[in-house]
Amino acid sequence: MTGNLLRRILLALTCASAALLAACGSGSIVDPFQPTRVLSVGDSFSDLGQDGKRYTVNDDTINIWSQQLAADFGSPLVASNKGGLSYARGDALVSGPTSNSIEAQVNELLAKNTLQSGDLVLINGGAADILTNVAATGFSDQTTAAVQAAGTAMGALVQRLVNAGAKHVLVVGMYPLGYSPLGTSSGQSTNFTNITLSFNNALKLSIVDLGSNVLYLDSSQYYGSVYYTPTNYPPLNNSTTVACTTVLVTDCTPATIVPGYDYNTLLYASSVYFTPSAHRLLGNYGYNQLKSRW
Repeated sequence: MTGNLLRRILLALTCASAALLAACGSGSIVDPFQPTRVLSVGDSFSDLGQDGKRYTVNDDTINIWSQQLAADFGSPLVASNKGGLSYARGDALVSGPTSNSIEAQVNELLAKNTLQSGDLVLINGGAADILTNVAATGFSDQTTAAVQAAGTAMGALVQRLVNAGAKHVLVVGMYPLGYSPLGTSSGQSTNFTNITLSFNNALKLSIVDLGSNVLYLDSSQYYGSVYYTPTNYPPLNNSTTVACTTVLVTDCTPATIVPGYDYNTLLYASSVYFTPSAHRLLGNYGYNQLKSRW
């Protein structure tokens, strides 16, 4: 990528962020938004146990960020296969032939629900697209193009939700995988961070015109701060140790934690996924950002 092209992209992203923030207005919030329902689509980071298990330490607490955010608003959030409004599924690609894709989740959500002004819709994604494409074609131009296309496709899903009547959509960017134990242990931390940036940039550019209805939650910036200064986010004090000893994070419980560690103080449950504490912190952060915006 040439320096001039990079500068143009960064300028566009700066303008995009400014446009998204401009919708907040300069005055105080007279009538704060209180959602009547919270609905969710997404991937492993938002899956509330569609298959019975979650991508974190399965400790029967509020251990997924979306559930914590909904709880902060006093609203329940339950997996759709249990009659709830969280359609998120583990390992979901943004789009594709599988019934678990985020695109398929949006289809299901819109088929079963008429969106109303009091609804808050949560959407996240990108991890499976990044990891699948890196596994297939490495860190290459082909991978970058595919990941950028996924980011753009996720933006199109946000547009669909807005077109269907969603007035309040929280879009969560992908955290830099270069910070993950997978990224650091592979020796590809910079490449993982850059490919994550490619996804987030494409996503942000595709939703720049939706500022009045959309809030972008910059998990990249947030988790960067958590990663480098975990003690500023109690009870965390460790951003490098993986909590779980199981091969699959979905099999992780309080009984399968690395001896000598309290998983409540650790950032990572596995090489990619977060502990319940980290999820709750993100949920609270998202809640505060929403309260500041609407």
